[in-house]
Amino acid sequence: MKLAAAFILFLLPTMMFSQSNNESTDKHALEEAQIRRSEAARPLIIFITANWCSYCRLMKKKVFGNANVATKIESGFYFAELNGGYTKPIKWEGKTYWFAPTGAGTGTHELAFHLGAVNGKLSYPTMVILDENNQVLYRYSGYLKSHELLELLGHFKK
Repeated sequence: MKLAAAFILFLLPTMMFSQSNNESTDKHALEEAQIRRSEAARPLIIFITANWCSYCRLMKKKVFGNANVATKIESGFYFAELNGGYTKPIKWEGKTYWFAPTGAGTGTHELAFHLGAVNGKLSYPTMVILDENNQVLYRYSGYLKSHELLELLGHFKK
């Protein structure tokens, strides 16, 4: 029993630290993408994920970790990941978006919903491609394989 309690006390700060790291990454990635887009206009890919989503983790590892996909994205796009469970406000196009709780310890960030929802429903993973004016060019909910994403990105690259 003491061993289990010690293990939990050891893991709790680690889990809290990793959550806060994820949260700061979301906001900074979006802010950085907006700054970089003001310097050179390119489409922006926003990958909307959730911590609990196994397909999101798999897509991050297998698809976005693929060297060909990474090269294609770096050569003609900006990329940002947005966690649908991000709890801090994000300013986007002059409007502040907040986390909207849906129950005890659950909810969805309004920006993730705004960008990724189709017919009032947000699914994970969702990939959104925006033009230089933040207009949605393409939205896809579900897992995309590397070759499918490469083909798709070929249609948007100038």
